[in-house]
Amino acid sequence: MKKWMISIIVSVLAIMALPQEIYADEQADFDAFMEEEFKASMEADYTNLHFTLKDYQSRGIQKPEI
Repeated sequence: MKKWMISIIVSVLAIMALPQEIYADEQADFDAFMEEEFKASMEADYTNLHFTLKDYQSRGIQKPEI
């Protein structure tokens, strides 16, 4: 292989590895945000809760009134 091709491959692999380390905190924040949004949407709609989750209490979700 040519040297420039190897350097391009190494550069691409290095760039692909960066986001995992750099954005770990942001990913954790986003996951927490999505969990709260999911809980809020399930607590707001009885039908969605009934058909989406079997054990809603294990997720800390309150059952809404019908």
